[in-house]
Order: sequence, then structure tokens, then C-alpha cells
Amino acid sequence: MRKLWLALILMIGLMLLAGCGGKNGNTTSVTETVTGENTTASATVDYSGNWQGTLVYSLVSGICSCPTGATNKPGDVTVSISQKGDTAVMKILSGLQCSPAEACNFNCTVNGNNMTCTNSGAADNEGGRYSNTYGMVFKSEKTASGSGTSAYSIAGADGFECSWNTSMELSRS
Repeated sequence: MRKLWLALILMIGLMLLAGCGGKNGNTTSVTETVTGENTTASATVDYSGNWQGTLVYSLVSGICSCPTGATNKPGDVTVSISQKGDTAVMKILSGLQCSPAEACNFNCTVNGNNMTCTNSGAADNEGGRYSNTYGMVFKSEKTASGSGTSAYSIAGADGFECSWNTSMELSRS
């Protein structure tokens, strides 16, 4: 009977150790996406680097000349991500013309395989303001997809505002 209790206590101890991630307490979880693709979410994954892919945006409301380019058509995009722990900076390097240029720079938070990026600021000397929010999901360490909303407004111009949605599919080698 003593051997049974000892074996049971050892098993419980091993299960607790394995459940807490082993010696350093870090855990990694693997989930399966709707497409059956395995994804790894871990606090230790670093998404830093250059990512290439496609970007599509569509006007939601208003009459905007921004962003420039044709709507509802995929275009090539290059994105740079610099991550440190659970924070990151995302920069759109090509594929979208940002005016002002800093509208292509985003401050991000990383939570597992999810990254949320935002920015806002003065857009021009006419009182215009921009704001952008992107949500990215890293399907693996080499593929990601995301979507976002953007807005441009001018205070005092009878409430002039326009907004659009953006989606991105990205990969890196």
C-alpha cells in the first residue's frame, strides 16, 4: 500500500511540474486552426524581421483620397517588425503611401500569437487627424494575417471624416 501511495504522489508531482512548464515556468501551447494547421503560441516567440505579402483595403464611409491606390485590389506590401518581449514596433515599408510618413509606424502589444498595433496623430496642416488599429494573428513563426480599421477626420469641417478597412496576409522566409 505504501508503494502505491508513493507512486501516486510521484505522478502528481510530475503532472504539476509538466503543467507548469518544467524548470523555467514558460509554457508553449499548440492549437489547431480551422484549416487544420498547427500553430504555436509562446511568450518566447520573436516575430521580429521583414514580412512580405498582400494588403487590401476598402472604403467604409466618406470621400477619401487616402489611402492612395485602388481599393479592393490586393497590392504587395513589406512590413518590418521589431519585437522586445510583449511590445513591438511595426512599420509598413512599402505597399502603402502614408502621409505623414509616421502614419506607417505602429506601437504594438504582443500576447501569444496575437499582436495589436495602433497609431494616431496630426495628418496635415488643415487640422486633419488619422488613427489606425491593426490586429495580427501569427499562424506560425513564418505566416500571419491581420485586419484593421483606419480613419481620417478634420475637426470643424462639418464633421468631415472617412474610414476604411485593411487586411493583410504576410509571410517571411
